[in-house]
Amino acid sequence: MAEQVNSSCLDNDKKQYDEIDIVDLIKVVVRQKKIIIATVALALIAAVILAFFVLTPQYEIGVIVKPGITGFNDKGQPVYDFKPQDLKAWIQGKAYKQMLFKKYGKKIPNVLVSLDKKGSTIVLKLYHNNPEVGRALLKDILNLIGDEKGGLKKPRRLVIEQLTLTKFIESKLRELKLIDAEKEKINADIEKLKLKILLLETQKKNLENEISKRQKDIEMVDVEKIKMEKDLALLSEKIKTTLKHIEILKENYNALATAKDELRKKIQTINKNTNELIKLRNTLIQSQNYDKIALLMYSNIIQENITYVSNLEQRILQLTKEMNDNNDKINQERLKIEKLEKAKDILKIRQSKELDKKKFDIEIAIQKLRRKKEEVLNAEKKDILAQIDKLVIKRDKELEKRRRDLEGTIKKLTARRDSLSIIQVIQSPYASPTPVKPRKRMILALALVSSLFIGLFLAFLKEFWEKNKIKV
Repeated sequence: MAEQVNSSCLDNDKKQYDEIDIVDLIKVVVRQKKIIIATVALALIAAVILAFFVLTPQYEIGVIVKPGITGFNDKGQPVYDFKPQDLKAWIQGKAYKQMLFKKYGKKIPNVLVSLDKKGSTIVLKLYHNNPEVGRALLKDILNLIGDEKGGLKKPRRLVIEQLTLTKFIESKLRELKLIDAEKEKINADIEKLKLKILLLETQKKNLENEISKRQKDIEMVDVEKIKMEKDLALLSEKIKTTLKHIEILKENYNALATAKDELRKKIQTINKNTNELIKLRNTLIQSQNYDKIALLMYSNIIQENITYVSNLEQRILQLTKEMNDNNDKINQERLKIEKLEKAKDILKIRQSKELDKKKFDIEIAIQKLRRKKEEVLNAEKKDILAQIDKLVIKRDKELEKRRRDLEGTIKKLTARRDSLSIIQVIQSPYASPTPVKPRKRMILALALVSSLFIGLFLAFLKEFWEKNKIKV
């Protein structure tokens, strides 16, 4: 019982002692807080200056490679003459620094080499402040691996295989150029044939223009024919008018002849009366006892009759002249009619022979032109189009198939040749998108934690020094 009491008392004393120690520690920290804060602040300021202003940002540049195919065996299977350890050993030997000294100087960073878990691929890494320069540096290092002066020595099999494949590829490329030249020749021939088609189309248009011109000639012939028909109608009308005029002249001639006959009859009657009066006058003169007055009257009447007859004869002469003039006019009109008839006949002959023949000849010419346009030119065009189709088929199918086959062969041969190398790049040189060094957050965190511990240490050290100083 007593032991239990003693143990409980001891536990209470221990708890009280621990509580007192923690409180004392907190009091020390509070008393010395300036030292702790100053230490942390100075450490953080130094870390910020170091992370943001002193240390240069570094990018991680890497590349993944593996040993390349250096040849093929008799079965066509790839052969590898180098192991990942050989490549790793060459990189770790740092021979690249001496080989790239002229280009990059002493600022060539170390290349870190690591193998994957299977040991088949190699990861090369370096850190550089310029990602482009870092990638270029890795590429130069990869190119140096196969360099005869300082890299891994190329196997003879690799060199022979590369030369053989290169020559074979060059021969296939020459065949490809020949196919391209043949295609260009076919294209040139197609263009020439198309030009011929254009010439045929031009010739066709010329024929159409010629046909249009001939059709216009037919229209002109029809117009001339219509004009000629009008001229014929006009001549017929003139002939009718002239005939009517002749009829009028004939009627006038007949009227004058009738008047002349009447005058002659009248003259005969008057002459008969005058002769009778002369006989009566002579009888009267022969008688001894005649009446002078009666004799005078007879003489006057006879004289008047003679004068009247003379006037009538003058009138007959005038009528005869008018009749002659009228007859001359009739003859003139008849001559005019003859001329009009001749002109009419000439027009009819020209209409029936010249114009109809001309129209017929033009229509025959138009038919020939249309036949040439439809048959000859279209047949030539079809032949040319058939030739173009053959050339297009040859170009787009035969030559294109040969070209694709050659390109496929060249692609395979090129891929096979490119696969022959001491080293094979699995992933080309890459760079981190942002700098990976310095790690600013880690630096600040380390500065904060370490400065906090240092500050606490300094605070307790000062507290210890102050207490012991009093005792001393």
